[in-house]
Amino acid sequence: MKKLKTLFIAIMVIVTAVVATAILAGCTKYEFTEAVVNRAEGQEEMYAFCVQKGNSTLLAQINAFFAKEETKTLINKSLEYHEGDKGEGTQTPVDASILSDNTGKTITMVTEAGFAPYEYSGSGKGSVQGYVGLDVDLMIQFCEDNNYKLAIKDTEFDSIFLELGENKEEAVNYIGAAGITIKPARKEKVDFATPYITTYQAIISSKENGYKTLDQLAGLNIGVQAGTTGQDIAEEYNKTAENDKKIKKIKDYSQVMQAFLDLKAGRIAAVIIDEAVAMQLVK
Repeated sequence: MKKLKTLFIAIMVIVTAVVATAILAGCTKYEFTEAVVNRAEGQEEMYAFCVQKGNSTLLAQINAFFAKEETKTLINKSLEYHEGDKGEGTQTPVDASILSDNTGKTITMVTEAGFAPYEYSGSGKGSVQGYVGLDVDLMIQFCEDNNYKLAIKDTEFDSIFLELGENKEEAVNYIGAAGITIKPARKEKVDFATPYITTYQAIISSKENGYKTLDQLAGLNIGVQAGTTGQDIAEEYNKTAENDKKIKKIKDYSQVMQAFLDLKAGRIAAVIIDEAVAMQLVK
C-alpha cells in the first residue's frame, strides 16, 4: 500500500511539473527597460464629437462652435497645456466655474476618461467632476457659449455608442467626446460633428526594439484598447498577413493604461494607440 501511495505521489509530481511547464511555455516574457513611441506608418485619422443619430439641433450647435476661430485657438492652447508639465503659474485653458450661472439644460459628455491628453482624472480650475483634458476644455466652452450646464459620464469606450443609442430618450442631451475617430461603421450608430483634430496611431514598445511597422510585430503578443482604431488596424493587418507575418495575439483592454502596465511588466511586446496618448503614457 505504501509503495502504491509513493508511486501515486511521484506520478502526481511529474504531471504537475509537465502542466506547469506547459503553462510557462505559453506565457511569453518580453524584456523591458524604457518605453519609446514611434508613429505607425500610414495611420492618419480624424477625431470628432458625436451625438445621437438624427439630433440635428445639437449637431448644428457643435458644428457652429468648431467653426469659430476662438475654438481653434482654444484647441491649440489646451493641447499645449495638457501635453506639458503644468507647472506652477501655468494658466488653465478654460475655467469650469464660468458655467456656474448658466440656466439652460444639462449636457452630458459621455467619455472614457483614461485617454490623456484628451480626457483624464485631474483637479484644478479646469476640472469637471474630477476630469480634465482637451475634450473637457472644449465641452466647458461649448456649454458656456450655449448657456448649458455640464455633466460627465465616464464609461468604457465601446459603451459610448450604446449610450448615444437612438432609443435612449436621455441621449438627446448627450455628446460623445473621447478622441473618437470617424469611421463608416460608427456613422451608422451616431452622427459626427466637424472633425476638430488630426492624429496618428503609434506603437509603444521597449527602447531596444522601437517597433515602427505592423510587420515588425509578427509573432508577438500586443495590446490595444477595445473598440479603438489601434484594435481595428491590428486585426485588419492579421486578416491579410501571411501566417509567418501575423501578430501572435492581439489582447484588448478596457483602458489603455492597463495595456501599458502589461507592457512595462513584460507581458506584451507593444501597444498600439493614438500618438498623443502614447506620448503622455511614456512621459
